[in-house]
Amino acid sequence: MTDDDDDDDSAGDDDDSAGDDDDSAVDEDADGDGVSSGEDCDDDDVLLGALALDEDCDQVLNEADNCPNDANPNQEDSDEDLWGDACDPFEDLTAFTMNAGADPTDPTSHDCISSDLCLTRAAGTAGGFYNPLDESDYSAGSSPAGAQWSNGYAGQTLSPGAWSDAVPESSTAPYRPLFLQVDAGPSFNVLITSWPAHENASGFAYVRSQVTSFTKPGFADPTEPANQDCITPDVCITRGNNQGIYNAVSQSSFSGDGPAGTEWAPQATAQAQPSDYGPWRTAVGNNPGSAVGQPLSLHILGTDLYYDVVFTQFAGGNSGGAFSYQRARALVPGCSDPGASNYDPRVTANDGWCGDWTLFDKDSYADPTLPQNQDCISPTVCITRSDNGGPFNALDESEFSPSVSPSGTLWSEGLTAAQSPSDYSSWRQAVNNNGGPRNAVGVPYSVQVPAAGLHFDVVVLRFGGGSSGGSLRYVRREPRCSIDYTSNALSDDSDCDGIIDPASR
Repeated sequence: MTDDDDDDDSAGDDDDSAGDDDDSAVDEDADGDGVSSGEDCDDDDVLLGALALDEDCDQVLNEADNCPNDANPNQEDSDEDLWGDACDPFEDLTAFTMNAGADPTDPTSHDCISSDLCLTRAAGTAGGFYNPLDESDYSAGSSPAGAQWSNGYAGQTLSPGAWSDAVPESSTAPYRPLFLQVDAGPSFNVLITSWPAHENASGFAYVRSQVTSFTKPGFADPTEPANQDCITPDVCITRGNNQGIYNAVSQSSFSGDGPAGTEWAPQATAQAQPSDYGPWRTAVGNNPGSAVGQPLSLHILGTDLYYDVVFTQFAGGNSGGAFSYQRARALVPGCSDPGASNYDPRVTANDGWCGDWTLFDKDSYADPTLPQNQDCISPTVCITRSDNGGPFNALDESEFSPSVSPSGTLWSEGLTAAQSPSDYSSWRQAVNNNGGPRNAVGVPYSVQVPAAGLHFDVVVLRFGGGSSGGSLRYVRREPRCSIDYTSNALSDDSDCDGIIDPASR
């Protein structure tokens, strides 16, 4: 009996794959799972043959694949944003350090962001960023060529300009939110963690976070991928023609406790506390329009992924649900060592001070009479600073007095464990021994409160000079080593750095 071949593919109808006798190509199916051998990623297993289970044929099933449409069998994810490198358009975070004293003409001192822009730093108190591909030195008012800087976060109303326009007083550069726009290129939120500001100083350290812009037009179909911002494979933000945003992966419309898989805080991540987080609706105060231009923190639940998000548009009424925002991985300074007592899982900019340190941060122009701008290290000593001058004791002084401030304290350069009683003097004398407050940034000091019999190790991380508003940021801790002026260290902290030795954990 002749076996008919309706599609002339040289496979008889009795042998042709089910439902495929109108396909003129030879259609073998070695494992008989209904998927032709030419399209079957696992042609010897009837259970795993369906193409939908492994769309990119990389032997990682779609549900677990961090790039389901791009073959990446090793699942590399350099920036740990849950998207594999094979389909990730860029690396979220870039950390760069120019060593102190390094030659700015040396290519290893250049952070090359694009083919037209590299950043390095000129030496000196007034030295700022310049572009060595286009400039031979720093020029205030114009450098760096090919880029503009602003204070704030991507998405806010900013005034881009030269580096000196954004940061006229270089000593205030560390730990302030900065925005970098590359001409005709990407943009970044930037956090500087080190910027030596003394005479002839050079070098810097920062982390930059590339910005993603997203817009969902009015009346656009929220089920279309183009109208969803997929932050992770499980969280894709969109909006219907009205109401709030939701997660298109697991929701079909807005819910007051969503978007699912996320929590939000009404400030930038670096300023947010765990108790600040809740649904998006709460973070925007039930009035999304009023949150336009304000930084919000977005946390992807079940991960350590945090984003700073600024909405630039949120249409109300019956305008079709248009909205826009800019987002970037949050830049949070602190300790990223899980073994340290001050470890913070949100940290993306390690400031180098891991251990049992307490952070104090008095921002520029903050009111020194308010308790939140004072560091009370004893019942009689609360340290703060006015818009200029040195630190003083807010419980006993109204301003800095060079000979005694902060009253009730004595200071000496170096960790407490290395001091002797005769080493201590006033704060001004102690820092002047090292060339002044700017030279003291990053240098450990011991602080004594004689009346209370207390000692602290203190490291200043920022000391705003000039007329920059008196910013002061430092970390402090009680000495981890003996303060009887011997070298005896705790048995679990052999180098007295406040981090438990790995063998003792």
